[in-house]
Amino acid sequence: MRILFSILGLIAAILAIILAILPLEKIALIPAILSMIFALIAFLIAKNEGKRLIKFTFVLALIAFAIIIYKNIFASESQVKLDEDFIEKSKQSEEKAIEELENLEELDNFEVSDSIN
Repeated sequence: MRILFSILGLIAAILAIILAILPLEKIALIPAILSMIFALIAFLIAKNEGKRLIKFTFVLALIAFAIIIYKNIFASESQVKLDEDFIEKSKQSEEKAIEELENLEELDNFEVSDSIN
Protein backbone atom coordinates (compact mmCIF):
# COMPACT_ATOMS: atom_id res chain seq x y z
CA MET A 1 0.00 0.00 0.00
CA ARG A 2 2.87 2.35 0.84
CA ILE A 3 4.45 1.69 -2.56
CA LEU A 4 1.16 2.39 -4.36
CA PHE A 5 0.72 5.77 -2.69
CA SER A 6 4.41 6.59 -3.21
CA ILE A 7 4.19 5.88 -6.93
CA LEU A 8 0.89 7.77 -7.29
CA GLY A 9 2.44 10.72 -5.48
CA LEU A 10 5.54 10.61 -7.67
CA ILE A 11 3.48 10.50 -10.87
CA ALA A 12 1.29 13.38 -9.68
CA ALA A 13 4.39 15.42 -8.72
CA ILE A 14 6.00 14.91 -12.12
CA LEU A 15 2.74 15.84 -13.85
CA ALA A 16 2.48 18.94 -11.65
CA ILE A 17 5.98 20.07 -12.63
CA ILE A 18 5.27 19.53 -16.32
CA LEU A 19 2.00 21.49 -16.15
CA ALA A 20 3.65 24.22 -14.07
CA ILE A 21 6.33 24.75 -16.70
CA LEU A 22 3.75 24.93 -19.47
CA PRO A 23 1.28 27.84 -19.60
CA LEU A 24 -1.16 25.72 -17.58
CA GLU A 25 0.16 26.66 -14.14
CA LYS A 26 -3.29 27.00 -12.58
CA ILE A 27 -4.20 23.46 -13.60
CA ALA A 28 -0.92 22.24 -12.10
CA LEU A 29 -2.28 22.93 -8.61
CA ILE A 30 -4.51 19.85 -8.78
CA PRO A 31 -1.74 17.24 -9.29
CA ALA A 32 0.55 19.12 -6.89
CA ILE A 33 -2.03 18.92 -4.11
CA LEU A 34 -2.76 15.28 -4.96
CA SER A 35 0.95 14.54 -4.83
CA MET A 36 1.22 16.03 -1.36
CA ILE A 37 -1.80 14.04 -0.16
CA PHE A 38 -0.49 10.75 -1.60
CA ALA A 39 2.96 11.36 -0.15
CA LEU A 40 1.48 12.19 3.24
CA ILE A 41 -0.59 8.99 3.23
CA ALA A 42 2.48 6.97 2.22
CA PHE A 43 4.53 8.69 4.93
CA LEU A 44 1.95 7.82 7.56
CA ILE A 45 1.71 4.19 6.40
CA ALA A 46 5.49 3.69 6.29
CA LYS A 47 7.03 3.13 9.70
CA ASN A 48 10.75 3.64 9.14
CA GLU A 49 11.33 1.86 5.87
CA GLY A 50 11.52 3.27 2.36
CA LYS A 51 10.97 6.94 3.14
CA ARG A 52 13.48 8.13 0.55
CA LEU A 53 10.96 7.98 -2.32
CA ILE A 54 8.36 9.72 -0.18
CA LYS A 55 10.76 12.55 0.66
CA PHE A 56 11.68 12.84 -3.04
CA THR A 57 7.96 13.12 -3.87
CA PHE A 58 7.55 15.91 -1.30
CA VAL A 59 10.51 17.76 -2.82
CA LEU A 60 9.08 17.46 -6.35
CA ALA A 61 5.68 18.72 -5.17
CA LEU A 62 7.34 21.67 -3.44
CA ILE A 63 9.27 22.47 -6.63
CA ALA A 64 5.98 22.43 -8.56
CA PHE A 65 4.42 24.80 -6.01
CA ALA A 66 7.46 27.10 -6.26
CA ILE A 67 7.20 27.24 -10.07
CA ILE A 68 3.46 27.93 -9.88
CA ILE A 69 3.93 30.75 -7.37
CA TYR A 70 6.81 32.24 -9.34
CA LYS A 71 4.85 32.27 -12.60
CA ASN A 72 1.77 33.77 -10.94
CA ILE A 73 3.73 36.58 -9.30
CA PHE A 74 6.15 37.56 -12.05
CA ALA A 75 4.36 36.55 -15.24
CA SER A 76 1.11 38.34 -14.40
CA GLU A 77 2.73 41.78 -14.80
CA SER A 78 3.71 41.08 -18.39
CA GLN A 79 0.22 39.78 -19.18
CA VAL A 80 -1.30 43.05 -18.01
CA LYS A 81 1.07 45.00 -20.26
CA LEU A 82 0.21 42.78 -23.21
CA ASP A 83 -3.50 43.35 -22.58
CA GLU A 84 -3.01 47.13 -22.49
CA ASP A 85 -1.08 47.00 -25.77
CA PHE A 86 -3.82 44.91 -27.34
CA ILE A 87 -6.52 47.36 -26.23
CA GLU A 88 -4.50 50.28 -27.62
CA LYS A 89 -4.05 48.55 -30.98
CA SER A 90 -7.71 47.62 -31.20
CA LYS A 91 -8.74 51.24 -30.53
CA GLN A 92 -6.36 52.45 -33.24
CA SER A 93 -7.67 49.93 -35.76
CA GLU A 94 -11.26 50.87 -34.90
CA GLU A 95 -10.51 54.57 -35.46
CA LYS A 96 -8.81 53.76 -38.75
CA ALA A 97 -11.81 51.71 -39.87
CA ILE A 98 -14.17 54.57 -39.01
CA GLU A 99 -12.03 56.99 -41.05
CA GLU A 100 -12.08 54.63 -44.03
CA LEU A 101 -15.86 54.32 -43.81
CA GLU A 102 -16.23 58.09 -43.71
CA ASN A 103 -13.99 58.37 -46.79
CA LEU A 104 -16.15 55.80 -48.58
CA GLU A 105 -19.30 57.74 -47.68
CA GLU A 106 -17.78 60.94 -49.05
CA LEU A 107 -16.88 59.19 -52.30
CA ASP A 108 -20.35 57.69 -52.54
CA ASN A 109 -21.97 61.10 -51.96
CA PHE A 110 -19.68 62.63 -54.56
CA GLU A 111 -20.64 60.00 -57.16
CA VAL A 112 -24.37 60.46 -56.46
CA SER A 113 -24.14 64.23 -56.85
CA ASP A 114 -22.22 63.82 -60.16
CA SER A 115 -24.85 61.48 -61.58
CA ILE A 116 -27.68 63.90 -60.70
CA ASN A 117 -26.06 66.79 -62.59
